Amino acid sequence: MAPSAARRPRHRPGGGGGNRPRLRPRGHGDGHADAADLRLTMRAALSRLTPRQRTMLVLRYFEDKSETEIADLLGVRVGSVRSQIYRSLERLKKTAPELSAVREFR
Repeated sequence: MAPSAARRPRHRPGGGGGNRPRLRPRGHGDGHADAADLRLTMRAALSRLTPRQRTMLVLRYFEDKSETEIADLLGVRVGSVRSQIYRSLERLKKTAPELSAVREFR
């Protein structure tokens, strides 16, 4: 059975994030338990960031906003968005080692 339109991934024309990796838990299946574990792990990891870092990552990876859209929303330059996202991801790597159980896929 095909997923409903509400459950299908959104695709944004013109740079909504076409080649960004998506996150998926390592393991044997894609069941609801894996998804719930991933949500809890991500929520805990994001809580360790500053509000600004968390906002940048949520807008980029969860709301599927482009760097330009984020810059416009927050009233900053695109370069600032890029550097903040990079620093936020680096901080997550250091402060949330449990994310090593998450792998990237395309």
